[in-house]
Amino acid sequence: MKKPFLAAFGLTALCLSLLACPPISGPSVSPSPEPSATPSISPTPSPLASPNNAPVINAGTDFSVAYGQTVQLSGSAADADGDLLSLQWSFLEIPGTSVLENSDIVNAQTAAAAFQPDRPGNYRLQLSVSDGAASVNDDVLVTMHPANGAPRVVASSNVTLCLPGTSVGFSGMAMDPENDDMSYSLTMVSQPNGSGLSFSADTDFYTSGDPMVPQYLTLALEGSYTFRFSANDGQGNV
Repeated sequence: MKKPFLAAFGLTALCLSLLACPPISGPSVSPSPEPSATPSISPTPSPLASPNNAPVINAGTDFSVAYGQTVQLSGSAADADGDLLSLQWSFLEIPGTSVLENSDIVNAQTAAAAFQPDRPGNYRLQLSVSDGAASVNDDVLVTMHPANGAPRVVASSNVTLCLPGTSVGFSGMAMDPENDDMSYSLTMVSQPNGSGLSFSADTDFYTSGDPMVPQYLTLALEGSYTFRFSANDGQGNV
């Protein structure tokens, strides 16, 4: 029997060393930086414009004038902002028979205008004022009275008296178309020569203010005596 052949093998240890390999170099890529925020700039607000104040005006108070009198208007206007103002007067109402037009107003673009009424009645005028942004109006009523009528008077009737020592009473009556207040007087127009009668109509007659109350005067000399009874309505009419 053959003996097994034993081959002698030398054992060599195989050592494998695993080493960390360096990274493979390549083109480097740097991370992009995040964009920085651009600071925002707020616009400066423009100042707010002040609100406009409308003009304050006054066309004046209503009034009346006598027949034939020139009308003087007296308005006023003011502006809190100091704006330049434009003014204008115009007619809103005139009597039905009047032929006046706006062009008949003198200085119509001023506060102190004037006009001449051509008919009795009511004239309503408007004052318009503008500051360029706002316009305001105001009006005034002017009344022209009709021509004044003179009072109508009636004196005592003529009388014949017997002398001597006769007293005579004087009385009268007066009416005024416009019902104006009246004053009265009695004056001597004539008397007989040598009579020498004198009196003050303002103090001796009609002291009561009522012409219907008889006033007495004693006449001593024969002849004719003439007296005048008058009434005045304050308008120069007797």
